[in-house]
Amino acid sequence: MNSPNFWTEAFIRGGGGGMLGDFVNSSVTRGGDGITQYLTGQGPGEVISATGDVAQWLGGLPGGKDKVNGKTFAQHVKAWVPGSSLWYTKAATDRLIFDNIQAMIDPNYRQSFNRYEKRMKKDFGQTFWWAPGDGLPQRAPNMVTLGR
Repeated sequence: MNSPNFWTEAFIRGGGGGMLGDFVNSSVTRGGDGITQYLTGQGPGEVISATGDVAQWLGGLPGGKDKVNGKTFAQHVKAWVPGSSLWYTKAATDRLIFDNIQAMIDPNYRQSFNRYEKRMKKDFGQTFWWAPGDGLPQRAPNMVTLGR
């Protein structure tokens, strides 16, 4: 915590930079929106996003994007369901609803969940008390480390 790099990264990754901070690390926000949706605002941005979804469904987008696969379809469903990102219900809706949708339509769902867990461990040192794809938590949350 003594280095300026730590505080710069904390500002960008921690949300202090807002949506513009997301664009420093990626061409999309954490919500998956691109710069076009950000610049045009909420209403037109959603229309642009929906148009892209429809184009992808109809055979892929120009520039190499493939048709929608099981994982992508599950992400689209999750993005358009109201209330799916509420912080107090997110873990339950992700594990009980959206993981099951992905498991039903994506033949490679287990590999996808494993890659996600490895990425969260590598990038943030985070493990899951209720892992992706699990019907119920395997253990209770570790409350001892929450205050650190």
